[in-house]
Amino acid sequence: MKKIKLFCGILIGLIIFSSCSQDDDTNTDSMSIIGTWKLLKQVFVCSTGSEETGVFATCLQGELTFNSDGTVNDIYYCDDTGSPGEYVFEGTWSLSGENLTQILNGITFNTTFLEVTEDVLRIGYYYNEGDFPCDGNNFQSHRYQEYTRVE
Repeated sequence: MKKIKLFCGILIGLIIFSSCSQDDDTNTDSMSIIGTWKLLKQVFVCSTGSEETGVFATCLQGELTFNSDGTVNDIYYCDDTGSPGEYVFEGTWSLSGENLTQILNGITFNTTFLEVTEDVLRIGYYYNEGDFPCDGNNFQSHRYQEYTRVE
């Protein structure tokens, strides 16, 4: 009888142990960001939690590629006015926690909001109170651009 209870106890322990896993849906290590991402939309998140979403014109839904050698390419197929053309921004990138630094065509971008899952990349900025009012008299918490993985 003792052996059956011991066996059942070990079995239950293994079931409980194997069913618990670390929540790793969001990953911000440098390997998770490597690849090509297509820009989909820009989201403004207010301090109240409400969101305002802006969808980019198709020609502005370019591709952002993070390479394993620390280089980055950002390509768009029109300018802000919709004039067609290929606009390429090249540079380097580095990642420290959720702080992504990109230097594109000599301009430094220090993002402070970063979420990476297998298929979605969100890059943006947190704001201090007083910056960018939204949702009536409330303040914007952060904004981000959302990408989907292409490769």
